[in-house]
Amino acid sequence: MTERKFDWHLFISAASIIITLGGIIFGCYFSLKSDIGDLSKEVVKIETVLILKGVAPAELFASEEK
Repeated sequence: MTERKFDWHLFISAASIIITLGGIIFGCYFSLKSDIGDLSKEVVKIETVLILKGVAPAELFASEEK
């Protein structure tokens, strides 16, 4: 009978790659999530200024709740 030996170095290499990629993906997600929130606040400021200056009507930026 041939004895099958488990290759631990392959398992450790694959696990480290998966953990590294997972960390990168979650890091990018949370970084972009906060950037999108900041961007949304800036867009609201721009919309407010446009409405106050009379450049754009308020109905243009009104969002419909469903």
